Order: sequence, then structure tokens, then C-alpha cells
Amino acid sequence: MEKIIKVTVANEEDALKVSKILSQLNKSGELSLGESIIMSKDESGHTYLKNLKGEPTSYTLTGAIAGSLMGIFAGPLGMLWGAAIGSLAGAAGDMFKGDRIEEILEVIGKRIPAGKTVVIAHVDEQSVEPLDKAVIPFNATVGRLSVDDEIEVSIQKKVDLLDDDIENLTLKLEQTAGTAKAFVAGKLEELIERREELQELMIEKTLAQTKQYAIWLEKVKNDLAETEEGAVTVVDENRKEHLTQQLTRQEEKLRSLTDKMNEL
Repeated sequence: MEKIIKVTVANEEDALKVSKILSQLNKSGELSLGESIIMSKDESGHTYLKNLKGEPTSYTLTGAIAGSLMGIFAGPLGMLWGAAIGSLAGAAGDMFKGDRIEEILEVIGKRIPAGKTVVIAHVDEQSVEPLDKAVIPFNATVGRLSVDDEIEVSIQKKVDLLDDDIENLTLKLEQTAGTAKAFVAGKLEELIERREELQELMIEKTLAQTKQYAIWLEKVKNDLAETEEGAVTVVDENRKEHLTQQLTRQEEKLRSLTDKMNEL
């Protein structure tokens, strides 16, 4: 299942170890790993960004995001996290867009406890068990946000509510006269604009997912081909099984996303 995960640990050293675990699970086929970042908050409340190699960036909550991480937040991770904040918190529909990256990071940063570090990643997980077991030594807290079951459902609910409101206001507009009619017409126009923003959000989300699944699928195919070469060990067989399951699920998901893009 596609998710945005947040692993909270005590320090940056543990966060780097968690990032290595994610890479290992990605290699073994137990999950597919997309974009990832590390965010730390010191005891004084200052928040810092690092990539998964532990390399610092110039970004703080009072400064500009470094160019090296701009691509991450312009990609699926930033878009989906921004969509989650926008849809689940009731914020503006354009929260996910590139010109709101710092706002997205500020919201995330405020949710990090002082003195803690989090690893945020976009993943496709077959099961929660491998990651949950692997991070036990770090006394980590793992949070998961389902892209389909939470982010998309939240957006769709808002669209449905707006559709109802638009229908009701359209009927009211037909029954209203004089100066009140202009007021109702203005409100109707606002609702239509908000619905268009949410529709655009859904399209961008689906497009980002489609691109990410295409990348994941290509990697799984290459990894499967690799397991066919050379001597076969028990580890290879387990990896092949995981990768085969990933391949089946991701092919089905990519077809579903492609069909959805054609409908939107």
C-alpha cells in the first residue's frame, strides 16, 4: 500500500540508520522507496533538513530551501505531503504546489518534538511488519498516512460536499432576485473555484503517483531479472518472492492510476 511514512527517533545518528534500513528493505523487495528526507528539531526549536546521506542543507524555518532538495518537494513526496496537509487540515487546495514548499515544511516542522529527528519517506509497503521490527532497537515511533485511504478519500469528500453546495446554491440563485442575487452568484463562483482547485489537486496527485509507480515498477523488473542470474540462495528466493508480489501489485496499481487519469 502506498503511504507517506514518518519515523521519529531520538537523534540524527539513529535517523541515518533508519534510512539505511529503508534502503535495505527497498533492495530486498519488502517495500519500494521513493523520495525521502530527514528533519531535525533542536532543543531551542530550530528545524533543519538533511538528505538521507546526512548532508545538511541551507534550509531552516526562517530561510530558503536548498536547491538540492527542491526537486524532492516538487516531486511525489512534497506534492502528496502537501496534499495531505491541505486536505486533512482543511487548508487551501494549492498547499502542495512548489510556491508553498516552505509552508508545507513549516507545518511538518511544528509537529516534530523538540530534540527529535524524523525520517519522512514515500513508500509502497507490502506489510508494516518488516519496518516496524527493524526500527525497534531505536525506540522509534512510526506514523503512516495512506495515500488512497486517507489523502484521496479526504479530497474526494470535500469535492462531494462542494458539489452538494454548488447544486443548492444554483437552485437558490434561480429563486433569488435583486441585490441578493448578485451576492448568491458571488458565493456560487467561489464554490466553483474551490472545486476546480480540488479537482486540480486530485489530477496532480494522481499524476505524481503514476510517475512514481512507473519508476518503482521498472526497478522491480530490473531487480527480478537480477535474481535470475547466478547461484540461487534462500535469500535470493525470498527476495524473488517479495519482488514478484510487488510486481503484481504495482502493475495493477499503475493500470488503475492510468485509467483514473483518463477519467479526470
